[in-house]
Amino acid sequence: MRIALCINNMQCGGIATFVIRLSRYLIEAGHAVVVVAITPGEMWSILAENDIPGVVIPPGRWESAVHYSRRVADHFSAARYDVAFFNSVRWSQYARSGLHLIPDETAAVSILHGDRALLYEQTCLTQRVWNLIVAVSPRIQQRMAAQLPNKHVQCILCGVALPSDAALSRRTDWELPLRLLYVGRLRERPKGILLLPGILAACRTHGLPVQMTVIGDGPDREALARDLVQQNVMHLAELRGLQSAEAVYRAMQNHHILLLPSYNEGLALVLLEAQANGCVPVASRLIGMADVAFEDSVTGCLAEVGDAEAFAQCIARMMDPARWRAYSQAGVERAARLFSVDVMGNRYLDLIDNIANGAYQLNEPRNPAAHSRYPSSAVSDHLPRELRLRLNRLHHRLRQRMRRSHQGQSH
Repeated sequence: MRIALCINNMQCGGIATFVIRLSRYLIEAGHAVVVVAITPGEMWSILAENDIPGVVIPPGRWESAVHYSRRVADHFSAARYDVAFFNSVRWSQYARSGLHLIPDETAAVSILHGDRALLYEQTCLTQRVWNLIVAVSPRIQQRMAAQLPNKHVQCILCGVALPSDAALSRRTDWELPLRLLYVGRLRERPKGILLLPGILAACRTHGLPVQMTVIGDGPDREALARDLVQQNVMHLAELRGLQSAEAVYRAMQNHHILLLPSYNEGLALVLLEAQANGCVPVASRLIGMADVAFEDSVTGCLAEVGDAEAFAQCIARMMDPARWRAYSQAGVERAARLFSVDVMGNRYLDLIDNIANGAYQLNEPRNPAAHSRYPSSAVSDHLPRELRLRLNRLHHRLRQRMRRSHQGQSH
């Protein structure tokens, strides 16, 4: 079958990694796969390295959302995809507003990677577009199914590449100082990276011997470095920037604890990868972590969101070598049992086979006459993108001036 995997961009992160792994698995199974993106992102070159075809459909600077939606629909009509997987309904504001123009012959599947009210709301708004909805964790599946009881909502857990037995045999055993690791996009929201300096400072206050490595890049890298200096813990941290997948796995095997202080996550791939490599996760108490990503007090520890002291207390528990070794081994076994790429890939192959056999038919045709029910009906979506951005900036400045004026009058 001809399959499209649609993504906002191939920026460094879990969704891009998911798309690469699933694409490779489906191609090896004999399907024709194309990655469709709005903008390329820094991981775009990895597609070519893995012989995965890719198409970028960028919105024009002076192009309206309505016109862009039609261009996207034209691409889907010409490509004649049998199945299109959309990795979050935020794939594109413009493309989303035109998804109802996609041919009815293309099965559209929305994959929900996050537990956010906005994602649920947008999925409900565009519900007539979707043949099927896939959630990456049981809790997300339950919440979405409760809001759309007449839609098919499945749960397919994400999969990660498992390290070889030889690589695991070389993993670093418990020793001091404990080596902490963060892997991911350097962005405060939703990743919570500016909590990392506070976690290090709390560990130092409690006399916990630790060092931290940060792998990744993003818009808040400078802010992170600044806060590390201000908290007087820069000497305990190393910022390595972007690394290859192989280098990330080696780092996980050479570190003891994976930190993930996010404010919002679905099923974070980095947690699954860490467990597969025997690196014990300490993560925010969020739905994606608490219900399936790992077992609290068995393969890792949960800390309250935004609480550096709570993260430090979890790290303190890992100062017991017997406990850390038990968590590490349990994580390796759990990842192999539940989160391999083979387990995930086979679930998607079953889904695709079911679609080919006529399952998950639309309840009603995707009807362009229902255009007014979608975001593209807004007047602003008929304006060129550049003009809309300029009007938004002007509106923002006017609101700031009015706010300052009111504050001056109140004084």
